[in-house]
Amino acid sequence: MSSTKKVDIQKLFTVIMQKRDQPQTVLDILDQNVDKKLSADELYEVYVELVNQRVFPAASYFLALLTSKDIKVGEILDFIREYIMQIGREDQRTWPAFAFFSKQLSTLCKFYFTKKGDNQAKQTVFLLQTVCRILKGAHPGFINYAHVCFIEQCVRTRFYEVGYEFATQTVFGPEEGEDVVDPIEMQKYFYYSGVICATLRDYTSAYQLLKLGIIIPTGPANALQLAIFKKYLLISVILYRKPPEEITLVPYRVVEQLQRFVPLYKDLELIMRGIQEQSQQQQQQSSSSSQSDPTLQSQGSDTITLQKFQRLIHSRDKENELRIDNLWGLAKQGEYALRDYQFVKTIETFGTMNISQIQKQWELGPHSAINEIFRLVEKYGVDATIDQAKGTVSFRSKESGSGTSIYHVAQREKEIALSVADEMKNLTNISAQMQSLFDQIQVSSRALNQIDSESGKDGM
Repeated sequence: MSSTKKVDIQKLFTVIMQKRDQPQTVLDILDQNVDKKLSADELYEVYVELVNQRVFPAASYFLALLTSKDIKVGEILDFIREYIMQIGREDQRTWPAFAFFSKQLSTLCKFYFTKKGDNQAKQTVFLLQTVCRILKGAHPGFINYAHVCFIEQCVRTRFYEVGYEFATQTVFGPEEGEDVVDPIEMQKYFYYSGVICATLRDYTSAYQLLKLGIIIPTGPANALQLAIFKKYLLISVILYRKPPEEITLVPYRVVEQLQRFVPLYKDLELIMRGIQEQSQQQQQQSSSSSQSDPTLQSQGSDTITLQKFQRLIHSRDKENELRIDNLWGLAKQGEYALRDYQFVKTIETFGTMNISQIQKQWELGPHSAINEIFRLVEKYGVDATIDQAKGTVSFRSKESGSGTSIYHVAQREKEIALSVADEMKNLTNISAQMQSLFDQIQVSSRALNQIDSESGKDGM
């Protein structure tokens, strides 16, 4: 470290020591006077001295500057651990400083996520997890910027289980007297927490978290509000089969945006209803169909429904909407369950399938059709013989010692398909609920009063 910088730091250190019981004042002094271009070695030298003197607000500031340098994530984590071991959880004066540090660290982690590639991004999740555990122990029930960034990173890196612990803990908001997190950031925290819980099928927790995100006052309607309410509405239908009671508090422009999403859910609802109706019809039919016809005649209505389902979810605009609403995985699950059910039902009925018919009905290429047959044969433990001259594949069930047959496999797949159909129907049966929602919003004075004030300022 140069002599000039040493003298400057020493003078600054004297001032800091005089104000050590006023954390915010210390941070202001540092922010105005410290040269941000100091090297990592120079910053670390001052940081160590401040830790030794137990001037933790100032130490936190220099640690935050250290994290902005181009050093490895592992080294930053070592700095954090050392810092935490020194300050002790009971020192309430460290809270403003640590809040400041957490915000700086969150900025750094976002940088790693966007610039440093997948591996570095995933490391930041565990770095933030360490910080959040420290915050949870010292200040349980309060949100900090590190919490927001951590939960967001868990969603972006798909580390849902890692974030679930914090997503479901009790959170009351910023600590009293400290404007730690602004309302938009708090709303973001509840949104990503709700996404984590919904992804892991904890719909009750997701509902509660998204509700907290909705009632936070953030001013004019924005894109985040729309995302929260869409998810909140769907989860309300899953849990309670009706729209949420808080609909009259939703800004009018959010409702306007919601209208665009009705057709997709209405189409899915009709498809799932058709699947259930066809399944009921099939239950009434005899399972002993002609063995000589390999063209899947009795599967016709089943196939039409599957094709409609596939074309709907795989069209670009619909797929994007499903992905945005975090329903893509469930939609694919429904597709596979229906396809597998059709497969085992066909084996049970005919024993022979025409490969070209498989390609046509499942909309697959020649190689994809063969690969799909191999996958299903392996999955269900049946013998298969392909006749290339005739373009057919014949199946024979492998009877196990327990007496399990392809018939029992078909019944199990049928139950899976119907279960998925039920879930999809519950999830997407909202077109009527949407209309009810719009009707109630339009007569709500609270919603209508916002139209003028939000006109042209929705920020969507």
